[in-house]
Amino acid sequence: MRLISILFTLFFIIAGQNINAQNFVAGFSVGLAATQVDGDGYGGFDKAGPIIGIWVGRSFQDNWFGRFELRYAQKGSFAKESKTTTTYYRMR
Repeated sequence: MRLISILFTLFFIIAGQNINAQNFVAGFSVGLAATQVDGDGYGGFDKAGPIIGIWVGRSFQDNWFGRFELRYAQKGSFAKESKTTTTYYRMR
């Protein structure tokens, strides 16, 4: 029991130290996508979608910087309602 309490105390002493091994920077990226998807049968830039992402980067030397990024971009087209197209299908 005494060994566990000593190890537990040592863990918190070591974990509380300010250790600086690598310098990472992180951030968010936000934007707006106004794209047109080719081949979907609709035309025009009618549907804007969000672009949301997070990134992490690190400087390796004075001239080198690496960056890893995860990004979500919503793309697509907006179908305009018309009276000639049906929005449902009735089975008999």
